[in-house]
Amino acid sequence: MPDQNFTSDDLIWTKNVKRDGGNSWAYTEPEINVGSVFYLNWPRGHRNMGKTDAEKVKINELILIFQTVNRHSGYPAGTYLTHIVTPVDKKSATDETGSHPFKRLVTVVARAEKPIPKPPEFDFREPNRGWACSLDTIKPFSRFNIKASFREKQRIFWELFDNKDPKLKQTNIRAIELADSEQSDGSLEGAEKYLIGLHKYYERDPKIIRDKKKLAEADGILFCEVCKFDFSERYGLHGSGFIECHHRTPIAGNGERKTRVEDLALVCSNCHRMLHRKNANNDFYTVEELQGIYLSNR
Repeated sequence: MPDQNFTSDDLIWTKNVKRDGGNSWAYTEPEINVGSVFYLNWPRGHRNMGKTDAEKVKINELILIFQTVNRHSGYPAGTYLTHIVTPVDKKSATDETGSHPFKRLVTVVARAEKPIPKPPEFDFREPNRGWACSLDTIKPFSRFNIKASFREKQRIFWELFDNKDPKLKQTNIRAIELADSEQSDGSLEGAEKYLIGLHKYYERDPKIIRDKKKLAEADGILFCEVCKFDFSERYGLHGSGFIECHHRTPIAGNGERKTRVEDLALVCSNCHRMLHRKNANNDFYTVEELQGIYLSNR
């Protein structure tokens, strides 16, 4: 019987990504964390080769994402490993507005807390141009006089990531596809808006979110349940009605179920990020636990 959790044996592919010519990190917005879902882009290529390439990776096959960046944000120029992802649907989509028009919906199985410098003994120059390449195209430099089998490479790169959730292999893919068909705000008008919308696949349903916010507004308590931050108080009209919503029980890996308003918590962006960061016990803090930490460090 196949393993029900992800292991290094599932790490089959690697893909180079780039943003702003290497002057910015790609796909590192706070919304894109372990368990989040987003669109990973492919270039067009000759005769729309990007579409075929995007669709060759099967659901539950893992892709190691790396990016070569220029010096910025305290990091020297170089190649870094940032994510391990897997497709959650079978077909690609098309966005004709960008230079990489083909895209595949993926979920994040692992994300580096900080970008991981590539192991110096490995050459990452062969898997380039944004295609999904076999992990075996990452090869040891000849000067190191070492050999690494495909299975050894799988283990090496898998173990570099501490922040990962192997149980995501059990995620109910049907629930994700259902969310996709019901998504009402998915028109591609800008990368940031689309990423925020896609985060709802695991985290929230648009209607229940609106209901939660309406109740809070009616009671005059539309502020963070952890730190009491009020966006409208701080940013005036620009922040009016804005708040993020946190699912108290993670949806990823826990199957399909009915969500009630009381299952949600309204939080600011900073506290939301902290709620999705695993603690020293490799678990997530509850809203109340995080509030206790916040109050003890004021």
